[in-house]
Amino acid sequence: MGAARDSPDQCKEEGNACMSECDYVGAMKWYSQAIVLRPNDAALYSNRSFAFLRLELPARALADAEEAVKRRPTWPKGHFRKAESLMQAGLHTQALTSYVMGASLDPSDEHLQGQCVEARKRDAEARGVEKRNVAIGAAIGIACVLLLVLSSSSAGAASNVGAVLAGLLFGSLGGVAYVLLRRQGRQGAILPPLQTNEHFAALQMKGDRDGAGELRSSVLETAAASSPPPPVGMFGGGAPAMPGFTGGTAAGPSGGGAPGGAPRGAGGSEAKRRVKSTSNGRAAAMKAMGKA
Repeated sequence: MGAARDSPDQCKEEGNACMSECDYVGAMKWYSQAIVLRPNDAALYSNRSFAFLRLELPARALADAEEAVKRRPTWPKGHFRKAESLMQAGLHTQALTSYVMGASLDPSDEHLQGQCVEARKRDAEARGVEKRNVAIGAAIGIACVLLLVLSSSSAGAASNVGAVLAGLLFGSLGGVAYVLLRRQGRQGAILPPLQTNEHFAALQMKGDRDGAGELRSSVLETAAASSPPPPVGMFGGGAPAMPGFTGGTAAGPSGGGAPGGAPRGAGGSEAKRRVKSTSNGRAAAMKAMGKA
């Protein structure tokens, strides 16, 4: 198995075998190993994008699809993978654009042509659903206003009409707001991940000895070297010394009231109060961190 990790073609074959067995995590690992060995191969990014799609990670699938398109802009499959990622996130209009781009690069590909037809249907259905949501919001607004109007017999005809129009306006605005929030949520599903796909794969493969093994990349070491030092303070790596304390207790290392213990003349009660106060402060901090 170790020899297989040395060859990008063999890693790709192992990844394909995992895909056929529905082992999508294993496929992702093998494709990642192959990408490290041959980083300019668009097909490897396309394959890993497919694995991420099967794992229902559209943002990561899209990131790899875009890497494939960057390396081979005229390759239809790269645009197809991008379209599939966008479709999984529910962004049918954007997916249609990528499907059409891929189909234009290979007009003989009947599968891509069929996907364009299906994408147009999904886009039209999604637009219809948005229109219905706005109409439902308007209907709810009118119904609420009518209930208020019917409960008041003193309102005149002009007031009733004005109230209905106001209900229509605010209900429609509510429907539009709902549609926009849904769109924003779908866009959020494809935001670039905080960790690159290489970093993500390295974390998943860390400590592995079987299968694809650990990723042959220094990405984890590079990230650790560039990470900022831990903060200093109560929740950091080392709290600053508190006034009057140079040792572990208020009485100092020797326990006899030497410098570093209680101030001269303060007496034993003052030292006890400080110890108790410090203990309570630590307890409160641990409770705030959920470790109590």
